[in-house]
Parts: sequence; structure tokens; C-alpha cells
Amino acid sequence: MALRAILFDAGETLFRVRGSVGGAYASVAARHGVTATADELEARFRAAFRRMPPLSFPGARVEEIPQREYAWWRHVAVEAFAGYRFSDFDAFFHELFEYFADAAAWELFPDTQPALAALQTRGLRLGIV
Repeated sequence: MALRAILFDAGETLFRVRGSVGGAYASVAARHGVTATADELEARFRAAFRRMPPLSFPGARVEEIPQREYAWWRHVAVEAFAGYRFSDFDAFFHELFEYFADAAAWELFPDTQPALAALQTRGLRLGIV
């Protein structure tokens, strides 16, 4: 049986956060009056992320998924910033979520485009999960 398609995980396979998650968290938090180092927030983010259940919502209706994803990521941020005081955590998190929703927050790995182009040239169907 010939290979006809390849599925890729997106994050940390095809692209990554530009800079660091901790840097983004620290930068957005500073605009909301909270000071923390990028390194500390990177460690806190990674620990919170590891404790979370998978980012999947079996049985959810398609229209429910965006709000469930928002709530999932908000929980990660709540854990990462445990002990910090925000005057309005919801406003902070909204800005943080929007930051990561923007393509400028991400960068392709240098070999992503050539690899995908080579696979496509071979007639393979490509998908991202």
C-alpha cells in the first residue's frame, strides 16, 4: 500500500512561538501592571500546561469549541499566574489570547516550507491536526 497522506501536529513541529511563551506572558502582564520575569513565567507556563487535560473536546458541538479552547487556555494562564494580582485578569487574558491568535506571534521552522513543498510535489496530501 502506497503512502497517500501525511498528518502533522502543528505546534513545535511546523512552527513555534516567536521568542518565548514566558516572554509574551511577561510583556502582556506588564501592560496590566504585573511584573514577572520571562524565565519564571516560562517555567510556570510549562508546569501548568503539563497538568492540563488534553486540549480536545470529544462530543462538543463545533460552535462550542472556540469558547472551550478559550476557557482551557485561560485555566493555563490562571495557574501560571497563581499568586500574582491583576486589577482585571479577564482583560489581561483577553489581550494575551489575542496576542497568540495573531500570526505575528509565531514563526515557521526554517525547514517547514521546503519539506511541505517536497512532500506535496510527491503527490501526498498534507493535513494538520
